[in-house]
Amino acid sequence: MTGYNSELSNISFQEKQSIKGGFKSSPLWLNNTLTKLDTWNREKIEERAMILTSLAMDIWVFPSLDKTVLEKYRTKREIKDIDFDEEDHYENGSELTKTIYESLRSVILSIGTNIIIEPKKKYVAFIHNTNFVDIVFRRSKLVVYINMKKGTLENPMHLAIDISSGHWGNGDYMVTLTNTKDIEKAIPLIRQSYNEN
Repeated sequence: MTGYNSELSNISFQEKQSIKGGFKSSPLWLNNTLTKLDTWNREKIEERAMILTSLAMDIWVFPSLDKTVLEKYRTKREIKDIDFDEEDHYENGSELTKTIYESLRSVILSIGTNIIIEPKKKYVAFIHNTNFVDIVFRRSKLVVYINMKKGTLENPMHLAIDISSGHWGNGDYMVTLTNTKDIEKAIPLIRQSYNEN
Protein backbone atom coordinates (compact mmCIF):
# COMPACT_ATOMS: atom_id res chain seq x y z
CA MET A 1 0.00 0.00 0.00
CA THR A 2 1.37 3.32 -1.02
CA GLY A 3 0.00 6.65 -2.12
CA TYR A 4 1.07 5.77 -5.65
CA ASN A 5 -0.71 2.48 -6.30
CA SER A 6 -1.87 3.44 -9.78
CA GLU A 7 1.64 4.54 -10.89
CA LEU A 8 3.32 1.45 -9.40
CA SER A 9 0.84 -1.20 -10.53
CA ASN A 10 2.72 -2.61 -13.58
CA ILE A 11 6.36 -2.34 -12.52
CA SER A 12 8.53 -5.01 -10.89
CA PHE A 13 8.60 -5.61 -7.15
CA GLN A 14 12.22 -4.39 -6.87
CA GLU A 15 11.29 -1.12 -8.60
CA LYS A 16 8.28 -0.71 -6.33
CA GLN A 17 10.60 -0.85 -3.33
CA SER A 18 13.06 1.82 -4.45
CA ILE A 19 11.03 4.22 -6.60
CA LYS A 20 9.96 7.57 -5.11
CA GLY A 21 6.76 6.85 -3.17
CA GLY A 22 7.56 3.12 -3.13
CA PHE A 23 7.73 0.74 -0.21
CA LYS A 24 11.10 1.97 1.15
CA SER A 25 9.79 5.52 1.45
CA SER A 26 6.31 4.56 2.59
CA PRO A 27 5.22 6.04 5.92
CA LEU A 28 2.93 3.06 6.51
CA TRP A 29 4.13 0.64 9.18
CA LEU A 30 2.52 -2.24 7.23
CA ASN A 31 5.03 -1.73 4.43
CA ASN A 32 8.15 -2.01 6.65
CA THR A 33 8.44 -5.77 6.14
CA LEU A 34 8.22 -5.38 2.36
CA THR A 35 11.47 -3.39 2.31
CA LYS A 36 13.38 -6.45 3.59
CA LEU A 37 12.16 -8.83 0.85
CA ASP A 38 14.01 -9.71 -2.35
CA THR A 39 11.07 -11.36 -4.08
CA TRP A 40 7.30 -11.12 -4.08
CA ASN A 41 5.70 -14.43 -4.95
CA ARG A 42 2.84 -16.65 -3.83
CA GLU A 43 4.76 -17.94 -0.79
CA LYS A 44 5.61 -14.40 0.40
CA ILE A 45 2.04 -13.22 -0.19
CA GLU A 46 0.67 -16.12 1.90
CA GLU A 47 3.21 -15.48 4.68
CA ARG A 48 2.24 -11.79 4.77
CA ALA A 49 -1.45 -12.70 4.78
CA MET A 50 -0.91 -14.95 7.81
CA ILE A 51 1.00 -12.23 9.67
CA LEU A 52 -1.62 -9.57 8.89
CA THR A 53 -4.44 -11.96 9.83
CA SER A 54 -2.79 -12.68 13.17
CA LEU A 55 -2.28 -8.97 13.84
CA ALA A 56 -5.89 -8.18 12.91
CA MET A 57 -7.18 -10.91 15.24
CA ASP A 58 -5.08 -9.49 18.09
CA ILE A 59 -6.25 -5.94 17.44
CA TRP A 60 -9.94 -6.65 16.74
CA VAL A 61 -10.77 -9.38 19.23
CA PHE A 62 -14.09 -11.17 18.70
CA PRO A 63 -16.42 -10.02 21.48
CA SER A 64 -17.45 -12.41 24.20
CA LEU A 65 -20.76 -11.60 25.83
CA ASP A 66 -22.67 -13.37 28.55
CA LYS A 67 -25.96 -14.95 27.40
CA THR A 68 -27.94 -12.70 29.74
CA VAL A 69 -26.57 -9.62 27.94
CA LEU A 70 -27.38 -11.11 24.52
CA GLU A 71 -30.95 -11.96 25.60
CA LYS A 72 -31.71 -8.26 26.12
CA TYR A 73 -31.08 -7.58 22.42
CA ARG A 74 -32.86 -10.53 20.81
CA THR A 75 -35.91 -9.68 18.75
CA LYS A 76 -39.31 -10.87 19.93
CA ARG A 77 -39.45 -13.32 16.99
CA GLU A 78 -36.08 -14.86 17.97
CA ILE A 79 -37.19 -15.20 21.58
CA LYS A 80 -40.46 -16.89 20.55
CA ASP A 81 -38.62 -19.49 18.45
CA ILE A 82 -36.05 -20.15 21.16
CA ASP A 83 -38.61 -20.58 23.93
CA PHE A 84 -40.23 -23.74 22.54
CA ASP A 85 -39.24 -27.24 23.52
CA GLU A 86 -40.65 -30.70 22.96
CA GLU A 87 -42.55 -30.55 26.25
CA ASP A 88 -44.64 -27.67 24.86
CA HIS A 89 -45.85 -29.94 22.07
CA TYR A 90 -46.76 -32.75 24.46
CA GLU A 91 -49.47 -30.44 25.80
CA ASN A 92 -51.19 -30.47 22.38
CA GLY A 93 -51.30 -34.26 22.36
CA SER A 94 -52.04 -37.02 24.81
CA GLU A 95 -50.17 -39.83 26.55
CA LEU A 96 -50.69 -41.88 23.38
CA THR A 97 -49.17 -39.26 21.07
CA LYS A 98 -46.32 -38.70 23.51
CA THR A 99 -45.54 -42.44 23.43
CA ILE A 100 -45.73 -42.53 19.61
CA TYR A 101 -43.51 -39.43 19.37
CA GLU A 102 -40.84 -40.75 21.74
CA SER A 103 -40.61 -44.02 19.79
CA LEU A 104 -40.58 -42.19 16.45
CA ARG A 105 -38.01 -39.69 17.72
CA SER A 106 -35.66 -42.49 18.73
CA VAL A 107 -35.93 -44.21 15.36
CA ILE A 108 -35.46 -40.95 13.41
CA LEU A 109 -32.33 -40.10 15.40
CA SER A 110 -30.89 -43.52 14.56
CA ILE A 111 -31.04 -42.69 10.82
CA GLY A 112 -27.98 -40.41 11.04
CA THR A 113 -25.53 -38.83 13.47
CA ASN A 114 -26.02 -35.20 12.52
CA ILE A 115 -29.75 -34.74 13.08
CA ILE A 116 -30.91 -31.69 15.00
CA ILE A 117 -34.29 -31.45 16.72
CA GLU A 118 -35.66 -27.93 16.65
CA PRO A 119 -39.07 -27.37 18.27
CA LYS A 120 -40.99 -24.52 16.67
CA LYS A 121 -44.29 -22.93 17.62
CA LYS A 122 -46.47 -25.27 15.52
CA TYR A 123 -44.26 -28.30 14.96
CA VAL A 124 -41.08 -30.13 15.92
CA ALA A 125 -38.54 -30.00 13.08
CA PHE A 126 -35.96 -32.71 12.45
CA ILE A 127 -33.10 -31.15 10.51
CA HIS A 128 -30.26 -32.66 8.49
CA ASN A 129 -29.17 -29.92 6.08
CA THR A 130 -32.69 -28.55 6.17
CA ASN A 131 -35.95 -29.79 7.65
CA PHE A 132 -36.51 -33.31 6.40
CA VAL A 133 -39.52 -34.05 8.60
CA ASP A 134 -41.85 -31.92 10.74
CA ILE A 135 -44.11 -33.42 13.39
CA VAL A 136 -47.36 -31.90 14.62
CA PHE A 137 -49.08 -33.15 17.77
CA ARG A 138 -52.83 -33.75 17.74
CA ARG A 139 -54.90 -35.20 20.56
CA SER A 140 -55.20 -38.71 19.04
CA LYS A 141 -52.42 -38.79 16.40
CA LEU A 142 -49.14 -37.40 15.14
CA VAL A 143 -49.12 -35.67 11.77
CA VAL A 144 -45.76 -36.12 10.03
CA TYR A 145 -44.88 -33.81 7.14
CA ILE A 146 -42.26 -35.32 4.85
CA ASN A 147 -40.16 -32.74 3.02
CA MET A 148 -40.18 -34.28 -0.46
CA LYS A 149 -41.47 -32.74 -3.69
CA LYS A 150 -44.53 -34.25 -5.34
CA GLY A 151 -43.59 -37.26 -7.44
CA THR A 152 -40.22 -37.88 -5.76
CA LEU A 153 -41.30 -40.05 -2.82
CA GLU A 154 -41.36 -43.82 -3.28
CA ASN A 155 -44.59 -44.66 -1.47
CA PRO A 156 -45.47 -48.28 -2.37
CA MET A 157 -47.80 -48.79 0.61
CA HIS A 158 -49.61 -45.48 -0.11
CA LEU A 159 -49.07 -44.46 3.50
CA ALA A 160 -48.15 -40.87 2.60
CA ILE A 161 -50.85 -38.53 1.33
CA ASP A 162 -50.10 -35.97 -1.39
CA ILE A 163 -50.76 -32.52 0.08
CA SER A 164 -49.04 -30.52 -2.66
CA SER A 165 -52.23 -28.58 -3.43
CA GLY A 166 -51.87 -26.54 -0.25
CA HIS A 167 -50.66 -26.71 3.34
CA TRP A 168 -48.51 -24.71 5.75
CA GLY A 169 -45.73 -27.23 6.47
CA ASN A 170 -42.62 -28.34 4.60
CA GLY A 171 -42.88 -30.93 1.86
CA ASP A 172 -45.65 -32.29 -0.30
CA TYR A 173 -46.44 -35.42 1.72
CA MET A 174 -48.14 -36.14 5.02
CA VAL A 175 -48.34 -39.31 7.11
CA THR A 176 -50.67 -39.80 10.08
CA LEU A 177 -49.51 -42.03 12.94
CA THR A 178 -52.13 -43.33 15.38
CA ASN A 179 -50.01 -46.01 17.08
CA THR A 180 -46.39 -47.15 17.41
CA LYS A 181 -46.91 -49.93 14.83
CA ASP A 182 -47.28 -47.27 12.11
CA ILE A 183 -43.69 -46.11 12.72
CA GLU A 184 -42.16 -49.11 10.99
CA LYS A 185 -44.09 -48.27 7.81
CA ALA A 186 -43.28 -44.56 7.97
CA ILE A 187 -39.51 -44.81 8.50
CA PRO A 188 -38.60 -45.73 4.88
CA LEU A 189 -40.44 -42.58 3.76
CA ILE A 190 -38.69 -40.43 6.38
CA ARG A 191 -35.32 -41.96 5.46
CA GLN A 192 -35.85 -40.90 1.81
CA SER A 193 -36.41 -37.33 2.94
CA TYR A 194 -33.30 -37.47 5.16
CA ASN A 195 -31.23 -38.63 2.18
CA GLU A 196 -32.62 -35.82 -0.01
CA ASN A 197 -32.32 -33.03 2.55
